[in-house]
Amino acid sequence: MKRKLTIAVLLILLAVFMAGACFFAISTLSDYRSWRVITLKDLSDDDQLRAVPQNLVVVAFWEGTTGASAGEPIAVIPYTFTYDSGFTFCWEADYPTLNEYMALHFSGGRELVRIDAGDGCVTEVLPSGAYEMRFYRDDVASLVPIFVRPYPDAADPSYVAPGSPGPGQFNITTNECLECVLTDGNFYRANLVECDLTGASFVNASLYGANLTDAIIDGVDFDGANLSLATWTDGRTCADGSTGTCD
Repeated sequence: MKRKLTIAVLLILLAVFMAGACFFAISTLSDYRSWRVITLKDLSDDDQLRAVPQNLVVVAFWEGTTGASAGEPIAVIPYTFTYDSGFTFCWEADYPTLNEYMALHFSGGRELVRIDAGDGCVTEVLPSGAYEMRFYRDDVASLVPIFVRPYPDAADPSYVAPGSPGPGQFNITTNECLECVLTDGNFYRANLVECDLTGASFVNASLYGANLTDAIIDGVDFDGANLSLATWTDGRTCADGSTGTCD
């Protein structure tokens, strides 16, 4: 009887250990996945997800995404700044007719920084804490994507140099992300029409149902990417199951 009880206890401990190991593996994978690229779809699927300055955040809309009224933000991206630092925000005016700007707020609180597309860069010393990047444009129904790219990019997202707080600059662009690492990104039904993606990497990304009509994809790496039912640059629909190429 005592032997059976000992075996039962050992089996329970083993099960707890395996569950813990599995949870650790999943958490580690999730942390690594979200470290590199976060999309609007990720945030839509997980209301607990928050970006950090190291993330490349893609505000890639799909039909019915914005639902904003005039004067309301077309997207709100929750951020966590894990250290006190001076942060610089820059936005090139690729689409000046949209009259876009970003307002950074304490989460649910007052505005701290505003950057208008095409008005140069703004630097502000900000404490660690929870923030919201709220994006505005005149045409609230427009599905043109916005890219928030950290600078400097880390060559290895799993490594941060000792004593280095990480990227301190947010480079914002409209409908353009040259040589961006978008590996593993979730671009489900994303509107990427006429987007300049020259040299970008979509390795193992999900582009299911994405619209790439007239997008510039010179040198883009789609290795392992899910292109099922995506609209290709020439307007044709990729076959269900297309991987790496539009079949």
